[in-house]
Amino acid sequence: MDEKLPLPTQQEIQKETNGKLPLPTLLQNIKEEKERLGDLEVIEITADTMTQAHRLLGQEVSAQAKQHLTRHLDEYRNYEEFAKRMTLMTKIYRQMLLKTHDPSISSDIKFGLQEYLDCMVAQSQGIGTQTLQHPLLDQYLSEHPGEEDFLYHTLLQLENQNDNVGCQSGMVRHDEQTLLWHTEEDYEEEKGERTDKPRLVKFNIGGQIKYSFIYPDLMPGPAFSFGPNFFYNVDSTYTKANRKPSILANTAMWMAWFLAEKIPPQEVVHSLKPFLDGYILNYVWRPNSQSQFEAGKIEFAHALSATYPLDGNQPIISTNKLEPLSTVLDAEKMDQEETELFQERARRAKRSLHLINLTQDGSGSLENIRRMTGFTSTKLQGEAGMSVDFTKAHAVAQAGPDGLVVWVGAGPTTKKEKFKVFDFRSPPLA
Repeated sequence: MDEKLPLPTQQEIQKETNGKLPLPTLLQNIKEEKERLGDLEVIEITADTMTQAHRLLGQEVSAQAKQHLTRHLDEYRNYEEFAKRMTLMTKIYRQMLLKTHDPSISSDIKFGLQEYLDCMVAQSQGIGTQTLQHPLLDQYLSEHPGEEDFLYHTLLQLENQNDNVGCQSGMVRHDEQTLLWHTEEDYEEEKGERTDKPRLVKFNIGGQIKYSFIYPDLMPGPAFSFGPNFFYNVDSTYTKANRKPSILANTAMWMAWFLAEKIPPQEVVHSLKPFLDGYILNYVWRPNSQSQFEAGKIEFAHALSATYPLDGNQPIISTNKLEPLSTVLDAEKMDQEETELFQERARRAKRSLHLINLTQDGSGSLENIRRMTGFTSTKLQGEAGMSVDFTKAHAVAQAGPDGLVVWVGAGPTTKKEKFKVFDFRSPPLA
């Protein structure tokens, strides 16, 4: 483990957390957001096919998803802006279709892309997107007669996916144990306009189990997801506009989640480039229960990508800022103030790493969660982790030779936390 560094001062913490908010205000905001969100809701969806599961998922989140999409339509300044965006979504759709016929891409990836398109339509049908009424939709259909299904279930659903979620993450290895922590962050101008409550969906598709934290408007995959042999999460990147034909980064995350039992995330990213936007994908993954876990992060944007395996006891901290020597930097667009903010957050998290106590039976992990995804006390005492007052959920995965265990909590972490535990170890020890 790295040598112990001085813990951050309260002044450093205040500088980094939520800009200029006084600490008492920040802590009160965290408390109020925690109370507003309530407990984590686990939705169980059992279906014969993934397409059926997404239709059921759409029905579960219908009211909130339609409310969010209507608000999004209201934000367009004029019809020309909306029509231009639908043209972009059409180009992205065609790019995906081209990928499904690309001989250089594996059959599993091509099958996954077609499944993605089918599931996208099915989730939109479950939401009932076709019942939305809006002047922009009326004008578009008057200029594109006969394209109702394509507009409602493909273009609008793709536009929903064109939204990167924020978040912060980190991981460290000690002996044979790897710990990955994540705060799921999404700033809302109006509380509840997107996330009325935190939802984790358990998918049981023909006996195959996997989970995904979801936003009502997004398909599974972005945010964080996991199964018996993997845990993935993403942190958004600040990228320049990409004018070339490309695919959404959220599509890559759905694909990585969908194909996790067959294909490592690096192969998914490599096969789908170029992207309209980008992500930092943090992962622990293994092909089966007899194999060792791999861990690291993948930075990707536009046609660029870089993989950073977790190396020995050197930690990986992910705070929306690309690595200093990353080959993806040419796609980044971040001003100096943003750069300094994320660099300070990374330094602060690294200074707290020596507080981690990894144990084989996971007994130290609850304290690890509290330290690395939130404030350990209202006095802070220098032991602040990564929590902000727009955190929607937090998660920690611990992976070792005996398997994977995941702890998930709602909203910002607090000292008295209620966790859902998902223990895939054999036999479960939690």
